[in-house]
Amino acid sequence: FNNAWPTTSHKSKVLAKECPNKVVFMMRCNPEAAEHLIKYRRHPDQPTLKTVDDTYGGFVAVEWIMNRLLLVCEQVNAKDIMTSAQMAEMARAIMRNWSFLSLGDLDYFLQRFTDGYYGSFYGTLNPMIILERLRTRFLRERENEIAHYNRRKEKQEETASEQEPVMTPQEFCRLKGHPECTSILELMQILDTPSAE
Repeated sequence: FNNAWPTTSHKSKVLAKECPNKVVFMMRCNPEAAEHLIKYRRHPDQPTLKTVDDTYGGFVAVEWIMNRLLLVCEQVNAKDIMTSAQMAEMARAIMRNWSFLSLGDLDYFLQRFTDGYYGSFYGTLNPMIILERLRTRFLRERENEIAHYNRRKEKQEETASEQEPVMTPQEFCRLKGHPECTSILELMQILDTPSAE
């Protein structure tokens, strides 16, 4: 996907147009928007974590990630949850290592994590568990999904290039020297009619 995607600066412009400041961004990309972000996580204009940082500066992406992690802690009802400092460090680790992820990618991972797709964590939720599952499971799934998409796209392009171009009836009539006709049927009638000469 990345080869055909717009540059980060283009994405920053799109994001800044949609969400002119940090407050609007946080309101529009709130947890209720997660389903929309997930659905369109492969859209070329979907902002990445880096795009958020480039657009708003500071620690807006880290703050956004921390809000998502807080929800995960609440949803899984773990007896031992992360402290604020652990969440902040984990958000910074995600930014350091995987800032290329779209907002929808991260929401999708966290949704699948809380739904149990990446195994159990037995009542203790710590940053290492989440980061390990992100690195070893989710990113592998994402790579496979992108490879599948690229193979399907290549196959479609090969199929399209193998097909002969279709000629319109008007183009066929002009080719046969009768630009006045508008259909192949008309051309056949002209060609079947004996000439008056």
